[in-house]
Amino acid sequence: MASNHKLSDTKRKEFDDHFKTVSDKLPACPKCKSKADVIPSVQGKPTSELQLYAAEGHVKLSGCCHRYNGWCKNCEQFI
Repeated sequence: MASNHKLSDTKRKEFDDHFKTVSDKLPACPKCKSKADVIPSVQGKPTSELQLYAAEGHVKLSGCCHRYNGWCKNCEQFI
């Protein structure tokens, strides 16, 4: 569990390993045509650890009702 509002190194590595695989499969942003700034979008209720990981800018939380492929940090839009 995340304590003191800091993500543990073990949990960060677990997320990094998982989302690296997901990131490799994401499409380029249709607006700016870049793939470099696209991060995974995560649907559903996040754990406190995932909220911390998202706050660091590694993934974008999309809520429970919408399903997106990813988030373009450059254009600030879901794709």
